[in-house]
Amino acid sequence: EKSRKALEELKENLADLEDTEKEEKLKDARREVARTIKEIATVGVEVSVSDGKASPVIDTESLVEFAKAVKAAADELNGVLESAGGSGAKVELTLELGMEEADEVEVALPGTLLEQLADIGIDYVSIAVGGVAITFSPADVPDDAVLRITKREQDDSSPVPEGSAASAVYEIEFSSGGESVTAWASPVKLGLPVDNPAPFDPELLTLAKIDGGRLIILPGKYDPDTGSVWGWRDSFSAYVVVENKAEFHDLAPVHKWAGRHIQVAAAKGIIVGDGKGSFRPMDHVTRAEFVKMLMATFGITGSGAAESFSDVSDGDWFRPYVAAAVQAGIAEGRTADRFAPNDPITRQEMAYMTGRALRLFLDAPEVANVNAVLGIFADAAEIDARYKSDVAITVNEKVMIGSDGRLNPLGYATRAEAAVVIKRLIDLM
Repeated sequence: EKSRKALEELKENLADLEDTEKEEKLKDARREVARTIKEIATVGVEVSVSDGKASPVIDTESLVEFAKAVKAAADELNGVLESAGGSGAKVELTLELGMEEADEVEVALPGTLLEQLADIGIDYVSIAVGGVAITFSPADVPDDAVLRITKREQDDSSPVPEGSAASAVYEIEFSSGGESVTAWASPVKLGLPVDNPAPFDPELLTLAKIDGGRLIILPGKYDPDTGSVWGWRDSFSAYVVVENKAEFHDLAPVHKWAGRHIQVAAAKGIIVGDGKGSFRPMDHVTRAEFVKMLMATFGITGSGAAESFSDVSDGDWFRPYVAAAVQAGIAEGRTADRFAPNDPITRQEMAYMTGRALRLFLDAPEVANVNAVLGIFADAAEIDARYKSDVAITVNEKVMIGSDGRLNPLGYATRAEAAVVIKRLIDLM
């Protein structure tokens, strides 16, 4: 009720605001609506523990009725927000299993339940237990799936460097019909609890996958409110939170405005140097390189995606990322036949792809008045018309802010500029 009244008041006051201020107020209001929906959409679930294994007791009928009530309340809030010119927030239903002290958690997810939740209009379901959280679209889960979370401590065989682990190791598995689920229509969000953040640089904490004797660094962001590190995955395995430090010796020219951004993006494994300590911050970033950075930020490996560009071959390192980005509607070719992977990316192309990713992965709202948002730049007229709405999202979310009142849309982006964009995306996760 408090949120609804605040939205009604905002709606009445919007007429007196400048266009750019309206956009900012609507963006803030949407965040508040999303927070409120998440708060009311959390329900405790009874759990039974036997021989170290915890299993929730899910009352399907009661949960469906709860979901209907949540959706009705969310629709009311979103209706007021949309009538004021904003975009509605997604509905995430959280099943809170509590802080169970169990070695293994097994959650059966009946297909009929997930189908009903999807039909009601629940966008995401989150299973939360012991600080671990798995968030997914109910429409993406196969029939009668089972989620298993197994916790184990570090041992002498662990590939995690001494002193860098910030969590236990968690084995995450989705299965259906006794077979592991390896393909997801959209990424699943994974959160792991950090035991004690005090000894670590929180911005350098990230997810890592344990693959036999290898440690594979993956993107993740520490959330002080939940005490967890979050990231997106399109497959599951054994994961751990680590502090990952990357150092480069050639950042002096960009240290003031991009040094920390590069360090953080490198800590997540999203950007890399030449293996000899150089990052080459002033080099142009190619279209393929930026697509890889962008898709990696959101845990997309691109396995199984298809593309048909004449200049993208099966053996190219960037092929899966390009295929996944095009399939998701985040990127497009320079022509119908050519992606131009090795061409430097323009700043408007970078802003366009980033805006598309913001909408798809971070639920960023569309901009009501594109010209007002882009009008702060003296060179806004140079932005290609087909890119403007998505560039405006990137600008509205302050992921790209330009320099000296100009966006320089036709200029080529540097590796340092790309790292700044990636770091700002991480900040919004």
